[in-house]
Amino acid sequence: MNDDIPLATGLYISGPVGCGKTFLADCILKKMESVTRIRAIDLPRMYRESESEFIQVVRNNRGPIMVDDVGCETKCSYWGSHIEVFAELIALRAEIPAAMIMTSNLPLKHLDPKVDTIAKRYGDRIASRIGGMCWVVNVNGVDRRPEAKGKL
Repeated sequence: MNDDIPLATGLYISGPVGCGKTFLADCILKKMESVTRIRAIDLPRMYRESESEFIQVVRNNRGPIMVDDVGCETKCSYWGSHIEVFAELIALRAEIPAAMIMTSNLPLKHLDPKVDTIAKRYGDRIASRIGGMCWVVNVNGVDRRPEAKGKL
């Protein structure tokens, strides 16, 4: 085993809609035990329902966390403030030696300023933290979902 590679390295999988990011993550998750799976779209609701419980789950969970479809969630209005809950999750999780697997249509960064990215959405600090926590995999391909082909 190579001592240069941290054991708790996560995975950030990005690519176009329907190319198989979640399918790939699910295949990896089948080999892991006690994974906490969160849909990014549910993050604002989870935070509003119980901020302290959300923080405890993220901080105290030493097992892998999978966050699916990062970037699709809305900002959370919480006591008059607008909060990017995913950014809060990354800030809480960055120092914990446990893996995270994330999928998103947004790359961390891109040379074309017209392309939406994690850095644009959440800021360079969050993009840098994700880059430090995870191996970054960019998946390419066409939409393979049945509904995209007209087959339901």
